[in-house]
Amino acid sequence: MSVHKQSWPVYDNNISKEDKLIIPIQINGKIREELLVSADISEDDLKKLVYINPKVKNYTSDKPIKKFIYIPGKIISIVI
Repeated sequence: MSVHKQSWPVYDNNISKEDKLIIPIQINGKIREELLVSADISEDDLKKLVYINPKVKNYTSDKPIKKFIYIPGKIISIVI
């Protein structure tokens, strides 16, 4: 078969999809830590991982967390 008679390749979104993500953790406006997590992790599971992280514990221990903001696949922002 000739090249000019071949069909165009089909784009498959699943092939380019990442399995793991690096999510930065911002505490009071400054990036303090990064987590490597599965791309399909739920927000509740992610919160659990964040709260048990030793670096996050250093900044949040004995301080009430006023806000926990998660932008899926992008960033976590904690306001204390």
